[in-house]
Amino acid sequence: FEEVVKRAKENAPCVIFIDEFHLFGGGAQITSNAMFLAKLLLELDSIEKNNDPMTQIFVIAATNRPDLIAKALLRHGRFGKDGQI
Repeated sequence: FEEVVKRAKENAPCVIFIDEFHLFGGGAQITSNAMFLAKLLLELDSIEKNNDPMTQIFVIAATNRPDLIAKALLRHGRFGKDGQI
């Protein structure tokens, strides 16, 4: 994911789309991804949120199992309730 964010920053503006998002949180299917989750959170937080349309990176995630998404991923500013559809 670090490489994806790096490439997104180089090619901004752009959109990062993550499918099966619940798998990144160490839910029922993945039980030993604590290091990956920590790195994912770090990279999500590194994406600068600004109003310049030429440097924006939008991150969109989809899942059919929102009950398995790690609570850390739903923190305000990442994918919190304010950004869920």
